[in-house]
Amino acid sequence: MAIKSRHIYLGIGLGSIAVLAVNILYFQDYLGLRPCALCVLQRIAYLLIAITALLLVNRDPRRREPALSESLLLAWPAMGILLAGWQIWSSYKSATGCHSSTAETLLHALPLAQWWPAMFESWADCAALEWTMLQFSIADLSMIAFVLIAVMGIIGTKRKRRESARMMFG
Repeated sequence: MAIKSRHIYLGIGLGSIAVLAVNILYFQDYLGLRPCALCVLQRIAYLLIAITALLLVNRDPRRREPALSESLLLAWPAMGILLAGWQIWSSYKSATGCHSSTAETLLHALPLAQWWPAMFESWADCAALEWTMLQFSIADLSMIAFVLIAVMGIIGTKRKRRESARMMFG
C-alpha cells in the first residue's frame, strides 16, 4: 500500500503535537526548564502546523479549492526555522541575550499566556543554554524538527497534487 498524502499530513500533525508534549511535559515540567519568548513562539508554530496538517487529513483530493492550507503547511515550518535560527544565533551571541526583544513584545501583545500559561508564558533568557543532547541545544533540535516538517510538507503537497491529477484524469 502506497503512503498517501493524508498519511503524511497525519504524521506531521501528530508529530507536532508530540513535540509540544515533550516541550511541556519533559523540558518544562520534569526538568524544570522555563521557556523563553522564542521558545513560546516556536510552540505557536508547532500548534499552527498541527492544526493545519490535521485539517488537511480529511480534505477531499478531488476538490479544486485554493491551496491555502498547503501553503500554510509550508509557511508555518518556515516561520519556525526562522525563530529557531534566531534563537541559535542569539545563543552564540549571548552577550546581549534577548531580554525585552521583539519576541517578548509580540508575546505580551497576545492574550495566549492568560489563556494557557503553562504553554504560552515565557520566563527565561533566549540566549541561555541550559540543556543539550549530543551537543545539540533545544533550539538546534527544534530547527531540525522544523526542517523535517517542511520536507514532509513538500512531499505531502506533491503527493496530494499527484492524487488529485490521478482522480481527475483516471
